[in-house]
Amino acid sequence: MDNYVTLKGKSEGFYTEKRSKFISFAYPCESADAGAKILEAVKKEYFDARHHVYA
Repeated sequence: MDNYVTLKGKSEGFYTEKRSKFISFAYPCESADAGAKILEAVKKEYFDARHHVYA
């Protein structure tokens, strides 16, 4: 049986460098489809962001 370490809940991070803001989010996720839905929600909330990078 495989065991994996995962997140208990949502986590956020903020960083500013040379007047640029970087916002990061980490979400617990059960499937790729759930991750895609989370990404779409983040894109709607931060529609003016230049990049939406995910892993």
